[in-house]
Amino acid sequence: MSEFLINLMPIEARVQARKRSNRRLINLMTTLAICSTTGLAAHSYVQWRGANAARDVALCLRENAQNIDDIAAALAAERNQLQAQLATHGGIEMPVEASDVVATITHLLPQSVRLEGLKITAIEPRVMKGKATDDNAAAVPPQPAYYEVRLVGVSTDESAAASLSQLLASTVPFSGVARQEQRTRTGPSGTEHVFTLSFHADPFSAGRASARQVVRNTR
Repeated sequence: MSEFLINLMPIEARVQARKRSNRRLINLMTTLAICSTTGLAAHSYVQWRGANAARDVALCLRENAQNIDDIAAALAAERNQLQAQLATHGGIEMPVEASDVVATITHLLPQSVRLEGLKITAIEPRVMKGKATDDNAAAVPPQPAYYEVRLVGVSTDESAAASLSQLLASTVPFSGVARQEQRTRTGPSGTEHVFTLSFHADPFSAGRASARQVVRNTR
C-alpha cells in the first residue's frame, strides 16, 4: 500500500519555514564554534601560566643555587680542616694510659726486685707555632706527648738493675732507659741494692698500633 504526503502549505509559508530552519542551524553552529574557541583559549591560557611559573622557578633556582665548583672547593676545605684536626688530636693524645705503664712495669719486674717508688710524669705535646695553611696543615703534626718514668727498685741481687734495664729497653713502648743511681743498704734480709732507673713511655718510636697491643697484652 502506497502512502502519499501532500503539503498543503502555501509556497510563501514553506520558504519562510526553510529560512527559519537554516537560521536556527547557523545560530547553533555559531554557538558551538564560540564555545569551542572559548574552551581552547581558556586551556591555552592555563597551560601558558603553568609554563611561565615553571620557568620562573627554574630561573630562581639557577640564580640561588651554588655552583658545583664552589661546592667542590668547600668540601676540599672541610676535608683539609678535618685532616688537620685529626693530626692535632693524634699529637695531643697520650700514647698510653698511666695504668698501662704501671701494669707493664709490674709485669716485667724480676722475682728478686720490688718497687720502692714509681713516678710517672706526662709531658705535654709541643705544637708548632705559626698559622698552618690548608695545604700543609696535615703534613706538619705537633710533637706527640709521652710519659717520663722514674723507677726506684730494691733487690738483693746486684745484677738485677742491669737485667731490668735491658728488659725495659727491649720492650715497647719504653725507650731511653738509663740507670741514674745505685747504692747499697742494710735491710731486714741483709744487704740490699737500691737503684734508680729513668726512661720514656713513647710508643710513637716503634709504631702506635704495635705499642698499644704489647702494652695491653701485658696486663
